[in-house]
Amino acid sequence: QTHFTLEFVRPDYLGLRVVARSLILWDEVEPTQEWIDTQIPNVIHSAYRSMRTIAKKTMEGRTPAKMRGVDYDRRAVRQIYANIVAGACFSIGLHFAGTGDERAKKVLFDCVVQMHKLREGSDAVSVVSKPEFPILETCLGLIALSLGMVMAGTGDLDALRLFKTLRWRHDKEIVYGTHMVFGVAIGLLFLGGGTMTLGREP
Repeated sequence: QTHFTLEFVRPDYLGLRVVARSLILWDEVEPTQEWIDTQIPNVIHSAYRSMRTIAKKTMEGRTPAKMRGVDYDRRAVRQIYANIVAGACFSIGLHFAGTGDERAKKVLFDCVVQMHKLREGSDAVSVVSKPEFPILETCLGLIALSLGMVMAGTGDLDALRLFKTLRWRHDKEIVYGTHMVFGVAIGLLFLGGGTMTLGREP
């Protein structure tokens, strides 16, 4: 719960810890933005929100108040935030896999859209919020895959349109694995030609 202790853990491991915790506390997983937010340490949440607020004020031409006591690594904050959100979304994907749950669909859909806007955005708020491109792509792919797991076999058109938008980009920054994960997400939507879905029994 402090920036100092978080420095000793790799950001991607923090995402894995969220998944592991969700597997243990299976019944506590909820398909809401509030549940995702509770997985983020308070120090990271407040630092991330502060960074975005300052950037927004700068865009509006307002001079932000002097940042007092800012001694954290902004790069680490961005990486930790993205990985934990992705881990929480994957936990929701696992919990509601194959159910077509509308609440899970909505929260995952919104998270994919937010990550996509972050990837494509070039304004001050987006720049200060986004981690390095490979990390952002990994998290975006994981959340998209989670949405595909929930809507597996449904052929949901909203999700299909979103996945096609995500995989449209092709430049030197986009690698094979990026196209592959979005292809897998689309494949899950039409699992068995729409006659099958993912099971949830052990």
